[in-house]
Amino acid sequence: MKQFVSFKLITLTSLVTQMQRILNLKSEVNGTSVRLEAPVELLSCASPAAQALEVARRCAALIRSGVAADSIAVAARSLASGVAEELAAAFDRAGVPWRERRGRPALAAAPLRLALALLELVEEDFPREPLIDLLCSRLLSLRGTARGTPDDGVPENSGNLPPQALARVLREAHVRDDASEGGYAAALSSLAQRLGRKGRAAAHVDETARRVQRVIASLRRLPAHGTLREHGAALLEVLASWGLWRQIRAPEPFGTGPRLERAAATALARDQAAARTLEQVCAGLARAAGQLGESRLTRAEFGQVLSEALAEASLAPGGARGGAVQLLELRELAGRSFEHLFAVGLVDGELPARPSVDPLLSDEERRAVNRAARRPVFRLAAEAGDAGLLPPRQAEEPLLFHLALCAARTSATLLWPRADAQGRELLRSPFADEAQRALGKEPAALPLAAIPAARDCADLSALLARAALDAFADPAWRVTPPGDAADARRLAAALARSPAGDRWRRIARAAAAERERVRAFVGEIPPGRFSGQLSGEALRSAAATFAFGPGAPVSAHQLEDHATCGFRTLGKRLLRIEVDDRDDAELGARERGTLLHRCLERFFRRLREEGRLPLRGLPEEMATLRQVAGEEMDAFALEEHVGHRALWELKRAELLESLAAVIESDQEALPIELERRFGFDDPESWPALRIGDVHVRGIVDRIDRLPDGTLLVLDYKSGRVASLAPRLKPEAMLAPEFQLALYAELLRQREPSARVDAAYLSLRDAQLTRTLRENGVDPDALPLAQGVQERVARMRAGRFGVRPITCDYCDLKPICRLVALPTDPDENGGEVPRA
Repeated sequence: MKQFVSFKLITLTSLVTQMQRILNLKSEVNGTSVRLEAPVELLSCASPAAQALEVARRCAALIRSGVAADSIAVAARSLASGVAEELAAAFDRAGVPWRERRGRPALAAAPLRLALALLELVEEDFPREPLIDLLCSRLLSLRGTARGTPDDGVPENSGNLPPQALARVLREAHVRDDASEGGYAAALSSLAQRLGRKGRAAAHVDETARRVQRVIASLRRLPAHGTLREHGAALLEVLASWGLWRQIRAPEPFGTGPRLERAAATALARDQAAARTLEQVCAGLARAAGQLGESRLTRAEFGQVLSEALAEASLAPGGARGGAVQLLELRELAGRSFEHLFAVGLVDGELPARPSVDPLLSDEERRAVNRAARRPVFRLAAEAGDAGLLPPRQAEEPLLFHLALCAARTSATLLWPRADAQGRELLRSPFADEAQRALGKEPAALPLAAIPAARDCADLSALLARAALDAFADPAWRVTPPGDAADARRLAAALARSPAGDRWRRIARAAAAERERVRAFVGEIPPGRFSGQLSGEALRSAAATFAFGPGAPVSAHQLEDHATCGFRTLGKRLLRIEVDDRDDAELGARERGTLLHRCLERFFRRLREEGRLPLRGLPEEMATLRQVAGEEMDAFALEEHVGHRALWELKRAELLESLAAVIESDQEALPIELERRFGFDDPESWPALRIGDVHVRGIVDRIDRLPDGTLLVLDYKSGRVASLAPRLKPEAMLAPEFQLALYAELLRQREPSARVDAAYLSLRDAQLTRTLRENGVDPDALPLAQGVQERVARMRAGRFGVRPITCDYCDLKPICRLVALPTDPDENGGEVPRA
């Protein structure tokens, strides 16, 4: 090893000399000359996934040419952080046998993370989201059976509430953990009381409380202090009582296809190996403690010891047992040799790895210490013109890279991605720069191509994808230019006649559906069965939802949702998709608006009953406002979640200031109706608004009578005037704005001789917007009946295409694949017509 003594003084620039010796086809390892007979290749890939696919493709090509699989090595600086999984998936897809020399780190396996999470839950007083993760875990059977007993941690009849419903109840209770404000018992009890005041059932809340308390009680029985043997036995007992070992031995359902079944079997084997590792580590800790002395540890100390022990454990190596491509880390290449080597991940920060940061002293301060001591107390990179020793981590990196290149007998290929999985640009390794300088040639930049050309496809899946792209994709929507049409037809025909014919026909049907979606989205064709058009039994079952008769009238919000994007109506009205509210610290936006509405209604109603309208700006009015608002806020706090008590007191003062500003700006106001309901099934509600066979219902926040006799509809909004003004423009009426037009039509039908107008009142700015008439919109001339009937006819016809006017404030974004196009022609190259 005298050859490597010089590495003690290696700097990055001196690596060129070492690399030139290697790349000039001569190296000495342990005194033996090794010839590199083929050139070194430098490849720049588009992404980590593209890098893995390129490696798999080249390995498959080498194996087809007669190279033994076990003479090929793929090495990375580290196989952690998903590197091994990505390479393994690419090998499996290409049909390349592979094997890891060492097993994966055990600590990343789900059963081990679950076991450590149980200890953390107790120490952190059961924070809500980790507790929800535990209750919803597929590794445990916490839903219970008829055999559940109070002693085994599984509540009786707990299978009635699915995990997602349980999670919603906990979030609706706005509980943070089991230590704050009475914990889960108080929060869930408060939620049950609030639901009871509203006349709603609370059985699901009671069931959630039982399940949560049983789980918490079971975990609190884990010993606070004990020996390693006692801690480990208690943890394994809890996991066993919750069915961990039973769950990981239960096979996944079949009939999902060979690839998915193989992936499920692999995951199941990994979880089983991890569970065995947990048992072995707990037993090993107990034996070690028995030999060294049974000292007692706290639960937190046991968790730390267990975590450190599991961090050192590895699962069994994955991959093929026979001849296979070797998947290695660079440090495992020392003293070994392979015909062909692929070194991946040559990215700055990974190879060379980033040096550890000293938390106390900067580089300059450590240099000052070295100069004062006249010796290298700290190992630092040498400054320009100075000799010095590299820190151990930095000295190791060139050595590892040198050994990797020395391990290649016939060829070496160096690869790196240009961007990460999120598309962020990456800097290539300085070692790649030195390799380029030593070789005297530019690296080959592989283009961004998710689907390789037919001649480069290494597996059937890639060939099917290429054939589908060439045969079915619209050339206008392709990133790469289309190939020869005749070749595409010949490839498609060959696949249709091959054993993969059934799979090819399924791809053809899926491609037809995707092509329909794109064309419907841009308005070339009306929506079809794959792009939002219901038909058959689905349409018949939806008919009752969109009848909009006297029993279930339509609202302005439902009309506006469909006018904005049909998918909103499909998701909310038919699929019943809801979003959980996780705002725990303070009053939510929806609750804030409701409270302000209630305070204003009570205030104006009180003044009207006392004959004190219109408003005159008197101090007595402000005193009445403070009294009424205080009473209403107290009542609201009993019915709704208002957040942390201290924050709620601050919020009350802020809300009172907002209300006072609204009243001060609303002088001479003469409300004649407050929170006027119409179309509801209660004695005080006005009848529904009738537009043909469509019944409409809603709640008008306020109706004022102006000095000239005009009836002014006011709708309270939380937004600012600047954001509300565009909604009153003529071009926004009925596309998608229906609310003010419907309310104005309601008054026109009740008082045909009255002049009607409408506006928004911004509660945030305490200011009125311009009215419809001031914006050039005559409510009497609007084609409202036609607009409502056409919109309802689209719903009844099952037309729910995804063609959004805007995606702002849409709760369905996480499940929607499309986004709104800009309506400015300068932004999207031309106005997009909307049906």
